[in-house]
Amino acid sequence: MLWRWIGVFLLSGLTGVATAGPVQDCQPCVFKAAADAPDLSLSFQLRSDPGGGRVVEEIIVQRAGQEIQRLKAPGMEPVFPGETFLLDEQDLNFDGYTDLALATVRGVANTVALYWLFDPSSNRFTSLGSYPWLTADATRKRLTSYERGGDGGLIYTSTEYAFDNHSLTIMRRERQERRPQGGYRKVVEERRDGKLQIVQQQTVKPPR
Repeated sequence: MLWRWIGVFLLSGLTGVATAGPVQDCQPCVFKAAADAPDLSLSFQLRSDPGGGRVVEEIIVQRAGQEIQRLKAPGMEPVFPGETFLLDEQDLNFDGYTDLALATVRGVANTVALYWLFDPSSNRFTSLGSYPWLTADATRKRLTSYERGGDGGLIYTSTEYAFDNHSLTIMRRERQERRPQGGYRKVVEERRDGKLQIVQQQTVKPPR
């Protein structure tokens, strides 16, 4: 997959290799999902935030100079001067074609992104939705996310997803939360017989 901001080289990578690209703007960026896929131009439609930031409202997708699609970006937090937008490319559904992500929330510990799957039959994108930052494991055909919740990383949620009929399904979730009486409670769930079931619970003592 190739990211290119016209006039400035930003990032290059092989298709299927997970890379992330910080960009000042896309006017346009060039997206290529695979060697046999057409070049698509992605342009940000921006609005100014009252606080001086910029927000992506839509990503305009063009092919050979013709607009073919608009990808809406609801819930995006402003990007302020000196900061960059973050695009990501991974083969999320393991079909051999790179998919698209735009980070909408970038905190100190956690990032949330909107995801779109590239459809090679139409050379268009379909919305996957908003998820914590996803990492693809091509060997296991799983996607993973990790959300930190505080206490120096002792509060967290780790989630594994797999595709089921073109939508993401949680296959395993491990979360650790603070107990009112002290310490932490860790709960592990796995999908069995079509539903998430608790397979492990334990109390975790706080570090000294």
